[in-house]
Amino acid sequence: MKYNDLAAAIKTPVFSRQDLLIQGLKVYDYQFNLWTKKGYLLKIKKGLYVFARDTDKIPPQEIALLLYEPSYLSMETALAWYGFIPEMVYAHTSVTAIDSPGAKNDNSPAAKTGKRPGPFRCFFSAWPGTAGL
Repeated sequence: MKYNDLAAAIKTPVFSRQDLLIQGLKVYDYQFNLWTKKGYLLKIKKGLYVFARDTDKIPPQEIALLLYEPSYLSMETALAWYGFIPEMVYAHTSVTAIDSPGAKNDNSPAAKTGKRPGPFRCFFSAWPGTAGL
């Protein structure tokens, strides 16, 4: 499969390998690696990609929720979204009560993650070039 065929077949900016399987598209690992190196795709996490041309169309809140499921955005992010606090929130925090030591995303250019110990696990998301991370 060529990159133009993939771009024509996938209508959303974020897609997973499962989306490709559901549509009956066959894309090999080396193709994902090549397109990532060329800058056509950004790898958010294993099996989840975003078209590099569409990064401005995806809100950081959506990326934060996609990094780890099930999760929800922190209260600080929600309060800033609805205008209850005057501060600008640069890092969107997804919080979950599920303990998963394997959930990490250290090498992604699309989002930075951090893990905070405690009863709730937190994952941070920010696009490259934004302040805060």
